[in-house]
Amino acid sequence: MPDNKINYELAYTVAERVNEESGETETVVVIMVGTRENIYNELKRYWL
Repeated sequence: MPDNKINYELAYTVAERVNEESGETETVVVIMVGTRENIYNELKRYWL
């Protein structure tokens, strides 16, 4: 049986901001997971 291993990469960012109406701090966590071959192209597309 062939050894079909797939490597995945994980990227994340955490952003905080103050809601102008309520004055409360809001936290947004964005997580991207993808194969090693595709993750860097997706990162460039969304975050750079």
